[in-house]
Amino acid sequence: MVACLYLFFMLILGINTSGENGEIALVSEQGVIIEKFWESNNNESEFLLPSINQLMSDANSKFEDLDKVFVIQGPGPFTALRVSIAVANAIAYAEEIPVISASIFKYFDAKSDVDFAIYAGRNQMWFHGDLMGFDEFYKKLQDENIHEIFGVIPFAQKQILAEKGVNVIHMNDLKSFGNTILDMMSINFDGCEENFIAKPLYFSAPHITKSKKSYK
Repeated sequence: MVACLYLFFMLILGINTSGENGEIALVSEQGVIIEKFWESNNNESEFLLPSINQLMSDANSKFEDLDKVFVIQGPGPFTALRVSIAVANAIAYAEEIPVISASIFKYFDAKSDVDFAIYAGRNQMWFHGDLMGFDEFYKKLQDENIHEIFGVIPFAQKQILAEKGVNVIHMNDLKSFGNTILDMMSINFDGCEENFIAKPLYFSAPHITKSKKSYK
């Protein structure tokens, strides 16, 4: 009976595994129906789909009730993104519905007005949409007198930022995933891509070592 309350509204399943937290949410124009987040431990391949199944069950909803799937496409870690993009595309394909894909930059822009940074590996950080080395990143914060930041930031860099007087806001203290989707929905997902397949944005192209075995 609960499901009947929102079946006449657009129903969107949201998926995000691009950062420190894994996040899933079910939303409609009425608001956030249900959402869940967990600390990512590189276990998305085992955890994501069962969590989505449980989310749908708790909402008394079925996959065929969905109108769209929303997924954060990165940039982010290869394995985590590969899993979430594959799951989003599989659900969309099975139900013949579109996928809305948003970069993590668009997502973080909608999540808070606070400046954000994203660890990109190899001693580099994304500051909003600009890729730079750690030294340049720290200098930019100093030059622009930035004392508060959030994002995907490793523990070592959080310590350095604290020593420099920069407060790193915990992601859980900001707007939730479901409420951020609602805000993006209110502007018709401006700057996002809508298609029948989502494509991941990796930090760098996957490198697959060529086998040295000789086959005859």
